[in-house]
Amino acid sequence: MVPIKLEISASILGGLLARPTVSASVRLAGIPCKLELAVPHYAREIGAHYRELIRGDVAAFARKVDVAPPFEHFGLVVRFASEVELCAYELRAGVVTLDASIRELVRVFGPVSFRNAVLPKAQRDDGHKGRFQHLNFHIDRSGNQVDQYSVYTRNPADSEQRPPRTSSTLFISNLVAYLQNLKETGERGPLHSNHTLFSSETLDTLLGRIIFAQLWNEPEGTGEVVVQDNRYVRHASCYANPFAKSWRLGVRFAA
Repeated sequence: MVPIKLEISASILGGLLARPTVSASVRLAGIPCKLELAVPHYAREIGAHYRELIRGDVAAFARKVDVAPPFEHFGLVVRFASEVELCAYELRAGVVTLDASIRELVRVFGPVSFRNAVLPKAQRDDGHKGRFQHLNFHIDRSGNQVDQYSVYTRNPADSEQRPPRTSSTLFISNLVAYLQNLKETGERGPLHSNHTLFSSETLDTLLGRIIFAQLWNEPEGTGEVVVQDNRYVRHASCYANPFAKSWRLGVRFAA
């Protein structure tokens, strides 16, 4: 495989935003793929779900409590028809730097999930492996660190990560974290680095509405790459069986 650099034209992106509930079949770097928004109309869903707390405009509420405004749509899934080597980052002047096109997608949509994608061979053993705590929504980086982007991977050449995972990674915006914490605790102060949330909720009713679930359940031997920005998004693991936490994700950080 020849490593590819991602380029999504303004017309492709515009078409996706114009019809957010419809997947788009396109070609990226000459490879057929399908683009799909995980949570269309995210800001609207947040306003509906937390209307008793917001009591008005979602963006105005976010400004009032000094939390980043909501994403219009949340989570982008890019599913390639055949396996690709994705150039997600590079070492530049001694700093691991996220690809500019991927950075723009993360800015617009929050977490971006690439399916049927692996990192170039030289990068597949970068970083470390880890698991997140059950429903503990947290950030990976402190505010004074340069490398605010997290890159999570499933490497099919790694025997541990080759089969589908039995646990998922959940993503929410900072605004959802604030509102859910307010709902559960009444606390109106600034967000902490982590909050355990949704423990008493029926999660299935929230997925695709205010939570984006990365299931890591593509067929055996399939690579997956997810990128998110710790300044605006929080993540947690979700274990259907807490005694069967499945394999550890690859974890890297980029500026």
